[in-house]
Amino acid sequence: MIQFTELDFLETQNLVRRFAFQKKMFSNYFMNDLKGMMSFHTDGTLLLKKNYVNFCRIYFISDNKSELIKLFSELNNTDAINIPTKKDIDEDMLEILKAGGYKSLTVYERLYKNTNEARGEFEESFAKPEDVDTIMSLLLEQLFNPISDRIPSREEILDSIYKKQVLVNRDTEDNVNGVLIFSIEGKKCNFLEWASTASAGESLFLFYNAFNLMNEKGIERSTIWVRSDNLRPKKIYQSWGYQPDGLKDYTFVKYANNNVITVKRCDDSISRHKFS
Repeated sequence: MIQFTELDFLETQNLVRRFAFQKKMFSNYFMNDLKGMMSFHTDGTLLLKKNYVNFCRIYFISDNKSELIKLFSELNNTDAINIPTKKDIDEDMLEILKAGGYKSLTVYERLYKNTNEARGEFEESFAKPEDVDTIMSLLLEQLFNPISDRIPSREEILDSIYKKQVLVNRDTEDNVNGVLIFSIEGKKCNFLEWASTASAGESLFLFYNAFNLMNEKGIERSTIWVRSDNLRPKKIYQSWGYQPDGLKDYTFVKYANNNVITVKRCDDSISRHKFS
């Protein structure tokens, strides 16, 4: 039986380094945030687990196909496995996932743009710490699947607010009715979450205002993730000059006791994030 252990950050980091430098055939670990991770390992396989509300996300590094199938089969929570790749998933990996009880859920693709056009002057509309619960509720209402959309935690949202990386719209009563969460890495902006109950124009203004902020900071390059079959936002992004860079994120899921998480299906959702 698999018993995950909670280690401190440095212990987990050292364990990952040990496995990362060995010959590995199968892995979905790519510089993921180790904070809050639990671990289990054998001589040839490392499993990492991060708990979310109602499900867990699993990362792995292994050189043993049969052992990986066995371990995946023993996992009995509602678990999600993400496979980010610029290539097709190889047949061995698909066989491992299927034999372990995992089924395909969604595919997201990353779009990028190397230029930025300001739409005017930046209007300061950063979220405040007291907005965090309203933002969390808005994301939960607007995002159609908590597993594939990777809804950020309250702590992650607060961290982004303190970094001034959350823009909001407000209604006439000063209530938040739209949010755009992003991260800035040097001279690159990664757009993470976009959700709104405001009008289309107000919703789009969140992005236009972010473009203005990028212009102030001298940032040109930006990336956005979008569900491959979600045509409405993809069309919007492409009209702004975004194009696929080839990277896709495949989500596979196994539900505990076939107890599927009930989700709001919103095919016009214009949101996606890359928290991990």
